[in-house]
Amino acid sequence: MGWASYSRCCTALEPQPESKSLGLTQVQPHNLLLEDDPVIARSIIFTLERDGLRVTHCAVVADAHRQLALYVPSLLILDIGLPDNYGLDVSQAVRHSIATRCLPVL
Repeated sequence: MGWASYSRCCTALEPQPESKSLGLTQVQPHNLLLEDDPVIARSIIFTLERDGLRVTHCAVVADAHRQLALYVPSLLILDIGLPDNYGLDVSQAVRHSIATRCLPVL
């Protein structure tokens, strides 16, 4: 997928401005972290939450797939070496899903 396609499909994922007339507030970005090492996970979670971001942590691929079925996060932070699968396989699955193909993966 080229940059122009990525820009077009991801426009819908951008936060919308706050609407005071309807009483709606902007949704806080929610990130999904897939990391099996608890020390690394804690440091990433600490850093993101300190900066005001919400994080859901999964230690195995099966849990991450369940989370991705529930919602599309703002960012997927992905470990490559996981106990139950290879992280690049998760990235490839994200790219092949219509719901998550524009999801930024780090």
